[in-house]
Amino acid sequence: MVKALADGTFPGGQLLTLGIKEDRAGIPASNPNLTPEIEAKVAEVVELIKAGKVVISDNGNGLIK
Repeated sequence: MVKALADGTFPGGQLLTLGIKEDRAGIPASNPNLTPEIEAKVAEVVELIKAGKVVISDNGNGLIK
């Protein structure tokens, strides 16, 4: 965002959704609290999200009944 502001391309006034698909969310490359199996599963799910096979809701509609 700072670079976009500096070069005049900052999308002011727009709602930006930044998550896994945009490489803006995830877990650290190295996390001593996670086993290699959990890290592998997270990587698998991240790829499914990026491929559009798993869709994450951007709101809470329907999550709680």
